[in-house]
Amino acid sequence: MLSTLDQLATQMKSSMSMTPSEYFERHCAVSPSSIHLAEVAMRNEIGVHKMMFGMDYPHHEGTWPNTKAWIQVAFAGVSEPDARMILGENAIDFYSLDRTHLSEVSDRIGPSASEVLVQTHTVAPSLVEHFDKRAGFNRAAEPVDANEVGQAFERDLAGLVAAGRGADRRRSCSRKDAHGRAPLLRKGRRSRYRRERMGRDRFR
Repeated sequence: MLSTLDQLATQMKSSMSMTPSEYFERHCAVSPSSIHLAEVAMRNEIGVHKMMFGMDYPHHEGTWPNTKAWIQVAFAGVSEPDARMILGENAIDFYSLDRTHLSEVSDRIGPSASEVLVQTHTVAPSLVEHFDKRAGFNRAAEPVDANEVGQAFERDLAGLVAAGRGADRRRSCSRKDAHGRAPLLRKGRRSRYRRERMGRDRFR
């Protein structure tokens, strides 16, 4: 989707200082709630360094109380560095969390990497089927509708342009004269403070 947005931004000649993918890289992260197999499989397309594991506790579709088994199935065969980033390291970096404190908690309550990171999982098929029923664990990735994305992007760009014009008008109206006053009426009309002052002077 980001490549689609980058292409649209080029075609529309937007005034943005960066491409959508550059904004995403600087400001965004992705936290799949009750992570699916398809999301783990697409980790390199999404960006391993951008993904953060989400439990969605205490909702029914969340990983609890089967979080360990969920991780075993979802991350079976995934390299330990990739799994560590998604399961914790990315969140620590993105939110500037206290790594030392979290390490102490993790050492106390687990799970350890050896408990959840396996090449081939042994979780019962019936439990995996339950994951799918309650959260769509096995469903395929949803296709991106480029036309719908393009229309939404055009609306957002129009909103940004309108907001920019509004800001320009506000800046223009806030310019003060030599007396430190901000005229409220322009284009040859007397400003309100001038009319009020002339009215007061008339009765002196």
